[in-house]
This record gives sequence, structure tokens and C-alpha cells, in this order.
Amino acid sequence: LLHGLELTVVVWLLGAALGIAGGFALGLCLSLGRRALILPIRCYVEFFRGTPLLVQLFIAYYGGPAIGIALDAFTVGVLGLGLDGAAYFAEIFRAGFASVPSGQLDAARSFGMRRRDRGRQRAWSRHRARGGRECRRQRHAGRRRRRRAQGRGAAAAGCG
Repeated sequence: LLHGLELTVVVWLLGAALGIAGGFALGLCLSLGRRALILPIRCYVEFFRGTPLLVQLFIAYYGGPAIGIALDAFTVGVLGLGLDGAAYFAEIFRAGFASVPSGQLDAARSFGMRRRDRGRQRAWSRHRARGGRECRRQRHAGRRRRRRAQGRGAAAAGCG
């Protein structure tokens, strides 16, 4: 029983690692907008997202020997999970890359940042900005609570 659990976890980890790495590469290709790459990647993503994983695994395991590709169950499991996961992760990464406002890219370009450094700086600045807003929001909420506790309310504080 424990051997089966160990095997399941190993197949899942290897498949997830393959899916994340493949999905990042595919998502990057989709976001770069190279026409020669977009159509085949779109077909790949739609095929793997449009068919059930179990069907894909059956076709790979039982249909592979019919075309001369005989793989053991472990390899089919890892490749099946990896290829299926890569299709899903490609869309996740593509959407993440597309969510970056063009103003941030223009600002990084105007500062003379190299293309590879723009992504790192953008991610860090968004993280800091989000944290700063949260801190300000919490500070203002604390002030409002203290004013209400003192009996002044929102009208006396000049909010209404």
C-alpha cells in the first residue's frame, strides 16, 4: 500500500514539474506573439484541454504500440500528466504575462532596463505596491474604528 502511495507521489511530482516547465515555455511563446508558433501551440493546448486525461493516457498506453512506441506505465503516466499539465499551465502563464499593463513595460523601457530585467522589476514593484495599499487600508480602518469608539463617528471626522 505504501509503495503505491510512493509511486503515485513520484509520478505526480515528475508530471507536475514537466507540466510547469513546458507550460512556462509554451506560455512565453504564446505571449511573444510569433505567428509561426501560435497556431501549433493553440492546437496543442486545445487538444489537451479538450480531451479527458484518462482518454489521453489510454491512447498513449494502448495506442502507442500500434504506431511503434511502446512505453511502460510509469513513463506514460509521467508524460501524460506532464503534457496535459503543460497545456493548462501554458494558459495560466499566458494570462499572467498578458495582465501586465503596457504602461509598466513602457516605463521600464524608458528607464533603459534590459528586456530580461523588466520582468523581475515589474514583479517586485507590483508586490510592493499591493503591500503598500494593504498597509494604508489597514491604517485607515484602524483610525475609523478609533474615531467611532471615541464617539465622534464618520461625520465628525469629515467623511460625510
